[in-house]
Amino acid sequence: MRLRLYEVGGKSTGRVMRFDQFPALLCVDTAGDPCTHHESFHSVCEMVDIGGQIEVRAASEFEEILVNNVSVTSGALMPGDRLSLGKTSFIVSYERTARERPPSMQVKILN
Repeated sequence: MRLRLYEVGGKSTGRVMRFDQFPALLCVDTAGDPCTHHESFHSVCEMVDIGGQIEVRAASEFEEILVNNVSVTSGALMPGDRLSLGKTSFIVSYERTARERPPSMQVKILN
């Protein structure tokens, strides 16, 4: 499986992040920009391939991950969804091959 995240609406609009090995981490560098895993960067979320379906999981309960403008702790990432980390948003692209229904979204309730 190959997952592509197309950055939209940020300072690096047009950048594409590619993932073909899972689980994969998305991190934030010292400037607050998303990047792939590096020891000195802060992990924000993990993406896993579950039988042809990508699921996103927050690295901790304190991380804010938005899927289609809803704060979540975990759930399915579908092709065409908007994944937002901090000030950066991505459009999700991959070919979903799972026949089962995607896992339910675990919404984060903010006080």
